[in-house]
Amino acid sequence: MTCGELCISSKNSHPPLCFYASNRGLIPCLIDLTCLPWPTGFIHEGKATGVLSTIKDIQVYIATPTEPIPEKAILIFPDIYGVELKNTQLIADRLAVDVRVPTYVLDLFGGSCAPQPGTRTDFVFADWLKGHGPEKVLPIIESVIQHLTEKGIHKFAAVGYCFGGKYVFMTSQKNWIHVGSTCHPSLLQIPDDLNKLNDTSKVPLLINSCEFDEQFGAEAQKKADEILGDGKYKPGFKRNYYAGATHGFGCRADLVSASFPDACHCNRASLTPALEQQKEKTSRKGGIRQEFCRDREMVQNSPLIRSIHTRDCDSSHPKANIPTCLKHPAALCSDRASSLVTYKNTEELDAVE
Repeated sequence: MTCGELCISSKNSHPPLCFYASNRGLIPCLIDLTCLPWPTGFIHEGKATGVLSTIKDIQVYIATPTEPIPEKAILIFPDIYGVELKNTQLIADRLAVDVRVPTYVLDLFGGSCAPQPGTRTDFVFADWLKGHGPEKVLPIIESVIQHLTEKGIHKFAAVGYCFGGKYVFMTSQKNWIHVGSTCHPSLLQIPDDLNKLNDTSKVPLLINSCEFDEQFGAEAQKKADEILGDGKYKPGFKRNYYAGATHGFGCRADLVSASFPDACHCNRASLTPALEQQKEKTSRKGGIRQEFCRDREMVQNSPLIRSIHTRDCDSSHPKANIPTCLKHPAALCSDRASSLVTYKNTEELDAVE
């Protein structure tokens, strides 16, 4: 094996046991195979309209709406490609405009995110990961929250993709945020993180999961339902499942492939009712009516979630069983739309005690 080469001992374990060849020999690691530094996703088209700035020496991408709803913010915890991945910036831009809440993408990596997909072949994920554990990442998040609180922000929603999904769990466990959502979370300790959430958190949680995911696969999804579902998790829990979709669908899906001409239609079909639902329920304050945050089953009962449910892109689709890299229509459907579930909740944070 050459330096940087990946050897997979078993694809059937959860997660698979892998070895990286480094100058120190083979390094065993439990990793997310789809977050590796070669092309495993797609760069989205469009021009980001927010700005890169710093908060207490932490780089952040800030998307600010024209007339922001006061005292609220959305925090995006990105995947390993960090704050400069255009896909994540575009998501932040869209949310800021549609939901009218300032949106912040945080650099969780102290300026040393993984190289952009396909730009390096000598990157060793296991070595990189050692420098980006909770002891480094949590102080970054805490510092940004403290700064924004000092500036008058009192309600936070957090959304995490892949690596960042773990920190939706951890900030929920610490009750630093008020609403949490994650797409294809990685690096979770199952069942420990689920049990701790149940024991300590007051934060409603949405998990967007998929069929092909080495990090949060069928076993982990089942365990989440067992521990958090059926009303066991009192703040509110919902898990969406996208049959045929692949890890990375939340921020790296292929939105333009000619091989899937129905993908954009599917995306619009799920996104449009979500946006209409928000517009129809505006309050006199200019925000969304506080219609379900008081309910412990907030997430389960949300009509917004139902409008985004996989019935619009279900497993009966003729391409549903094609595990092509991030191209399944369900992945495209959920790329932006599934994330909006939390963002609607964000505007209802006045109801969170």
